[in-house]
Amino acid sequence: MKNCSSFIFCLSLTVRRRKYQIQYIRDLFYSLLIGFYDFAKYHVDKGGARLAGKSSMIAALERLNRVFEEVENDATPAMQTLKISSRPAGIMRFFSTHPPLEERIARLKETRV
Repeated sequence: MKNCSSFIFCLSLTVRRRKYQIQYIRDLFYSLLIGFYDFAKYHVDKGGARLAGKSSMIAALERLNRVFEEVENDATPAMQTLKISSRPAGIMRFFSTHPPLEERIARLKETRV
């Protein structure tokens, strides 16, 4: 520790640097995990289409989308807690827990069951 005048000061810099490295790794892991959740949702949609039929699953997602739009327009906080999906824009898309329903419907329409 040749350039440090105080051992405690150098130690605090090292701890701070480690903290930021750990946060970066955690955020990277979280982003990968969210990508896996999107994949899992599409996989579940495909499984539902196999069990109930593709048209039934598409109809169910479209109904859910209509309900979501009604709840989105309703200003009541109690109703807004029922939302399953959201339409995040930009970078916030990476932190969404569910892919947009429109994407799920479009992907299910393209999928061969």
